[in-house]
Parts: sequence; C-alpha cells; structure tokens
Amino acid sequence: MPEEFYPTQQPAPDVRLEAVESGRVINPSQPDARFLVLVFQSQQTARAMAGIQDAVREKFPDAGEVRIVSVVDLRGVPRMFRGMAKSAMKKAYEHGSEHLPAGWDPTEYIVILPDWKGEFFKAFGVENAEAHAAAVVVNRDGVVLGARQGPDLAPFVLDVIAQNVGE
Repeated sequence: MPEEFYPTQQPAPDVRLEAVESGRVINPSQPDARFLVLVFQSQQTARAMAGIQDAVREKFPDAGEVRIVSVVDLRGVPRMFRGMAKSAMKKAYEHGSEHLPAGWDPTEYIVILPDWKGEFFKAFGVENAEAHAAAVVVNRDGVVLGARQGPDLAPFVLDVIAQNVGE
C-alpha cells in the first residue's frame, strides 16, 4: 500500500513555513541539517510522527544530523477555529518539550509547521493525509532522496537515511 508521490533525486520545492513556538523557518530546498525528514500529517494521522521520531532518534540523536519536521494539514480549519488549533499545537510543543532528554533544546527537536494554505502539501503533491501520513527525506543539498505515503513510515525513513549516510 505504500505509495511514492514525489520523484527522487529531484530538487525539493522552494517553499517556506514558520514553526510553532520556535519561529524556525523551514525551507526544504535549503535544509539546516544533513537530512531533513518532513512528516506530512493530519489530526487523524498524527501518531505517525511519534513512530518516526522514536525510530530515527534512537539511531540519529543529533538534530543537526537529522531534522524531523511535522507538517500539519490545517486547510480545513475555519478561521474562527484557528486560535484553538494554534493552542493545540502549542500544547503539543510543550508536551514534547517535557519529554525530551535533559539538555536537548526543544527548538531543535520539536518542529511543527502549521500548513494553513496547503503550501507544503501542494508543493510535494501530498494528498489525503487523513488516511495515511507521508514522509519525505531531503539531503543537505535540497535533493529529495525518498518520498512515501502509507502506514509504518519509520522503516522507510531509516532505510533512506542509511542508504545515503555515506554522502
């Protein structure tokens, strides 16, 4: 069932979003880490992020080596409910911060991008994140190494990074 949706070995789109709480601006065409993992999700598929985060951090604990970013599809949130959505993302950030190992800077390890207009989703061609999350791995040069949508994305992400760690 896993589905590839963005061509590999192609430049990542030049799009930017600002992260909740930290204000970090993420642009996949200019990553700030050796590998950038974008996890496209909706409220229904948010658990995919935890699985990827746990698996990757076990092997690559340094955020400068692998930056993991949650891209949240918020296109369906009416303007009048955006404050509630922002509050929920802030709580998720704070909850994640509380569970980081001592000495880890939350601004480096918890990166949540609210995609209100679907800019990242459209740029990467991600559709129907309500059914399954999607993951994209980009190298430091802004080249997409792998993209997949489906269940259990952690092994895919680890495999793509492992195949390219010698770069």
